[in-house]
Amino acid sequence: MSSGSSSITQHYVFTHILLRNAVLSKGSDFPHLVENQTLHRLLATEWQNAAEEVPVEARCVDDPPTATGHQIPGHDVVLITMPPPKAPTEAYFAAVTVRRTDLQVRYLLLEHSLDVSALLGLPSDDGPRSVMAEWRLDSTSQEPSHVNFGDRPVLPADTFLAEVERLLG
Repeated sequence: MSSGSSSITQHYVFTHILLRNAVLSKGSDFPHLVENQTLHRLLATEWQNAAEEVPVEARCVDDPPTATGHQIPGHDVVLITMPPPKAPTEAYFAAVTVRRTDLQVRYLLLEHSLDVSALLGLPSDDGPRSVMAEWRLDSTSQEPSHVNFGDRPVLPADTFLAEVERLLG
């Protein structure tokens, strides 16, 4: 999947293609993988694979993403902390959630966004912006589909997990 476009970064390829595909196909394994440290190696390998898919100038010199396990009522959650995003659609965090009753998997992201007010020259003191989003399989086509849950300030990890819990409702 080599790309000639410099607008696609390692960060994007990792989050929106490689990790997304892994989560949508094997996400129910992620909580177990984080417990035995296998997920850390998988993330490092996929981070390197993403680097090889983009031009040198689109690569990220930061360390690979890290993962921690969490519990939300009725769900096991793997929080993946990404290297700091620098461009829109690059993510701050990803959450892989697995519902305990039926192993339903969800892949939720907090993506870096632009402050539209500032871009339009309007007063803005909101600071950096983000978008809560989800990748899921379309029920008809079984193709990945990106859903946007709206603009918000950049959230710290604990607040992102609280938003994930609210969405899982």
